[in-house]
Amino acid sequence: MKQKYFTIMDYFTMRGDLTFAQSDFNSVDALILSQFVYNNMDGLVSADFKEKITLEELSERFTSAKDYATRCNMGAMINKLTPELITTAAKTRRFGKMKLSGFVNNINETNIEQFSAITCQIAKDRYVVIYRGTDDTITGWYEDFNLVCLDEIPSQKSACDYLSRAMGALKGKFILTGHSKGGNLSVKAGMSIPAKSVGRLEAIYNYDGPGFPAPVYKTPGFLQIKDRVFSFFPHFCVVGMLFAHTNKYKIVDVAADGILQHDPFAWKVLGPEFQLMSGFDEMSSFVASSFNAWMTRLPVEERKKFIDTFFDVMFASGVKTNYEIDQNKIVCGGKMIAKLAELNESERKSFKHALKVFVKVAKDNIPMFSVFK
Repeated sequence: MKQKYFTIMDYFTMRGDLTFAQSDFNSVDALILSQFVYNNMDGLVSADFKEKITLEELSERFTSAKDYATRCNMGAMINKLTPELITTAAKTRRFGKMKLSGFVNNINETNIEQFSAITCQIAKDRYVVIYRGTDDTITGWYEDFNLVCLDEIPSQKSACDYLSRAMGALKGKFILTGHSKGGNLSVKAGMSIPAKSVGRLEAIYNYDGPGFPAPVYKTPGFLQIKDRVFSFFPHFCVVGMLFAHTNKYKIVDVAADGILQHDPFAWKVLGPEFQLMSGFDEMSSFVASSFNAWMTRLPVEERKKFIDTFFDVMFASGVKTNYEIDQNKIVCGGKMIAKLAELNESERKSFKHALKVFVKVAKDNIPMFSVFK
C-alpha cells in the first residue's frame, strides 16, 4: 500500500486552527501565499496599501462576484484548485483574519510585462509581499524568455518599485515570497532594499524561481540579504535551475512527474515543513545544463532574435493565452505554421535548432509548445 502524503490543501486541516501567534509563519505558509496570488483579484482588493480587507471579506467578494466563473478559469497553466485557496484558507483561524492590500495586476503587451503582487498583513507591523509567477498569458511567457537576453525585465523593475512603495507606506517587518518568476522577483526586490532599511527584511522565500547571472551573487545588494534567502526546488527541476544559483537551497519531494513538479499543489508537506530529498532528478539536471549551455554558446543578439521570432509566431495565432491555444490547437497551430513558413531558410533552420531545447521538456505540458510536436 502506498504511503499517504500531504499537500498544501491538507495543511489547512492539519494546521489551519493555529494562528501565527501560536505557530510562526513558515515555508509552507509562504508557498500557499505564493500560489494564492495567481487568483484574479482585480477590483476586489485595493491597490492602495492603507485600504485593507480580510481574507474572509475577499472570499465573500470573490464568490459573490458576477464574473465568479470567469475568475475561476485559471487557464491551461495554473492549477484549477487555485481559487479554492481563497475560500478554504478564509475559513481557517490561521489565514481568515489576514489583511490584504496593495493588489496590482499589469499585463502590458507593448512593454512585454506581466506583473502582479499583493501585500498581506499577518500581524501588527508584519507583512508578506507576494509576487505572482508567470500566468497563462503569452505576454508573461515572452517576458520570461527575455530573461536570457535583457539585464532587467520590466517586472523585475516593477517588483523593486512595488516593495519600495510598500515599505514606505507600511511600518514594520517584511517577508517576500513568490513561486516561479515570482521567486525571482522576490529575490530581485530584496536586493534593491537600501542598506539602511535591510533590517526590516525578515526573509525571502523563493519557490522554483529562475536564478541570476553568477556575478549578481557577488554584488553588495545580494550579499546583504544572502542569509535571508530560502530557496526550494522540486526533485525534477527545470525552471528553478535556469541561470546560476547559490548552493543554499532545499529539494522537495513531489507527487507528480516531469515538469508538472513545478506545480505547488503537488509538493509534499510534513506539518510546517516540506518532505525533502537529497538530490535533483538526473534528467532535470541534464535539461537545465543543456539550456544554460545553449545560452552560453548563443550570442545575446541571436538569443533575442530567436525569442522575438518565436513570440511573433505565438502572437500570429491571434490569441493571448495558453488556454486559448489549448482550446483551438488546430486553428492556432495552422496560423503559427503559416507564420513560420514566412521565415527564410536560414532563419527557419536557426529557429528550429534553438527550439529543440525547449520542446524536449515542454511540448507535452505547455500548449504553446504542443503545436510543434
